[in-house]
Amino acid sequence: MHWDGTERRRGRDMDYCGPERRHVHRHSVGGPFRWDGSDRRKSEPLTNVDMQLEYLAKLIGGVEDRQTETAARMDNMQRELTANTEVTTEVRELLSAAKGGLKVIGGIGTIAKWIGGIGAAGISLYTLWHMITHGGKAP
Repeated sequence: MHWDGTERRRGRDMDYCGPERRHVHRHSVGGPFRWDGSDRRKSEPLTNVDMQLEYLAKLIGGVEDRQTETAARMDNMQRELTANTEVTTEVRELLSAAKGGLKVIGGIGTIAKWIGGIGAAGISLYTLWHMITHGGKAP
């Protein structure tokens, strides 16, 4: 819709819509009328400035509506981001605890490996000593 209330048509003659090409397209005698104001007569036609102001008011209303919708979407996204951040923090804490637990288990495994090696060496030495002292018989 054009600022003066008319539909824009595409074509060679409508490519440029400068001030010298703008005109009020009227289908009825007297043009568009204002029906909402009690201070105006019902038969008083709208002026070009009035139509421009009404067009701008509609345009600004649409912008305000879109801004309100955008603000609501942004608030929703902020809530989701906050919830996601909380979950991410919990997961990070769990992984940190698991990492510490795996270090402890790894340390226990290292100690067990050394104890197993020392135990195997001890058993081998005992078996060797038993065989030497008992004429080659295994214990």
